[in-house]
Amino acid sequence: MSKTTSVSGGTGSQSTTPLVPGAVIPYIIREYMKALPNSGMVRLFNYLHLVYAQYKKTGNINTLRYLFALAIRARHCWRMPWYSTKLAVDQLLSSNILKSSFSDFEDLYKEIQRRFSGIYFAEGPLTIYDTALNLGQLFTPKIEPKKFVYLSAGAWEGAKHLKGRKNISPIMPITGWQIPSLFPGVDSMYIEDILCIFKDIFDKMSKGLPITQAEIDDILKKICCFHLFSEGTAISKMNNAHP
Repeated sequence: MSKTTSVSGGTGSQSTTPLVPGAVIPYIIREYMKALPNSGMVRLFNYLHLVYAQYKKTGNINTLRYLFALAIRARHCWRMPWYSTKLAVDQLLSSNILKSSFSDFEDLYKEIQRRFSGIYFAEGPLTIYDTALNLGQLFTPKIEPKKFVYLSAGAWEGAKHLKGRKNISPIMPITGWQIPSLFPGVDSMYIEDILCIFKDIFDKMSKGLPITQAEIDDILKKICCFHLFSEGTAISKMNNAHP
């Protein structure tokens, strides 16, 4: 009989019995999708929509600057220097990016990559990806990655543990990830997020170590956060930032 421990605020009973190896990723996918509506990623998307609606209502340029700062910094890049943030925001402002037309996510990603080139921290692949992913939510229809999975930072580590360092690259066709043994039917942006969030689990898998539901559920409890800052803080920080 499986030994379980009831944990308040989690995803239900948490088995401390190791999962069989083939059940680990299916369990991760199922529980991740359940937790997704309250995740930091989705909560940030929702907040960006609110800020964008406020900008369209008022036309206040500082609200647009705030929107861009959030898109750049609020998930993973909150340690980015504010001077770099200011330069990146200025690039997005001058590009009129939210009124531009893009054929797909790759097109949007390349434009942001071009705009952020030479800006310390902003030119990194994680910042470019986060910015493209966040801004893509504001288009109608939404612009989301479909054909490729983008790997950097934690997602790169997770991918390395599952496929081996020699078999991964920063931008990989999604077909190599949607195979039955990995993430069948899972969209690119969620594959990237899962690879990042569960990189330590995938490390243990690669070493043949036991993994329990409890370990996975404990990680899922921590995905609800993003790094929120106020419009006043963002504008003040950017206005007073220096090289």
